[in-house]
Amino acid sequence: MPYIPLKKGSKIALIGLSIGLFVANFIRVVAMLGGPEKLKYVFERVGETIIYVPVSLTFNLGILEGLILMLTPYTIVSVLNRRYVGDLETRIPFFLRELAEGIRSGHSFMHAFEETSLRSVGALGKEMRRVVTRIFFGETLEETFSRLLKRIPSAKFRRFATIIAVAAESGGRVADVLDTAARIMSLIDAFEKERKSKVKPYAITIYLSLFLFLVISFVLVEVFFKPLVGFRLLRGFVGKFNIRVYEAIFFYIGVMEAIFGGIIAGKITEGTIKASLPHILALLLMDYVLLGYVFPLLRTLIKIPLI
Repeated sequence: MPYIPLKKGSKIALIGLSIGLFVANFIRVVAMLGGPEKLKYVFERVGETIIYVPVSLTFNLGILEGLILMLTPYTIVSVLNRRYVGDLETRIPFFLRELAEGIRSGHSFMHAFEETSLRSVGALGKEMRRVVTRIFFGETLEETFSRLLKRIPSAKFRRFATIIAVAAESGGRVADVLDTAARIMSLIDAFEKERKSKVKPYAITIYLSLFLFLVISFVLVEVFFKPLVGFRLLRGFVGKFNIRVYEAIFFYIGVMEAIFGGIIAGKITEGTIKASLPHILALLLMDYVLLGYVFPLLRTLIKIPLI
């Protein structure tokens, strides 16, 4: 599970890739519709207003595909990095306890640190072995951790680096201090897990809300709006009632709900908006599957007789 540092160059590359995927998909959709000259037939006016909306399902699904493709590269990198940092942070208490045991067994701090780093597994062990290697080539512990913190910006890891740096310069009962720090880190991890388990139902509610909105909008159009237009006694009254416009409005409301719902889900589960991308992508994929495949299939099965 690699860690990909998001420096200025890598961010520019990811943004360029995302924009390129969206533009390439947009060009493909325009070609499917018959070229740029056909785009004017895609848009229709909403009632007597000056607002025009795209009513072509092919065009709308193409825009949704473009959004999904545009978010995918950065989301993949974000998920990989968060998993890497999560694994690293989870192993901090175990590392501190093993380091304390090494000091109690009679080793000096640096020797115990090297031995613990070699025995450690996962992301933290990998990073600590890099620290040991840099120290072997002449860097100080502070310089090595400073370089590492620039590459992996994590609040818990920064506290861990501070504990190691202070313990390396201290004497006396360092092992007891490390044990206490490990216990505190474990309590913080337990609190975070409990908090996530308690707020998880709220994130699930956001997914269910989008699903219910899409289903209700589909039922309204197919079971209520279309028969209303076909009702002979009301044809003069609803003659300007454009079903395609309302389908498009529901479509884009669903897209907006997926985006803002994903932002809220990321904030309440992880405590930061940076964790929202996976939720946004998952909700947009729900939109795409339901609107592009499930509902068209159901539409062919639902036959409402027109009076």
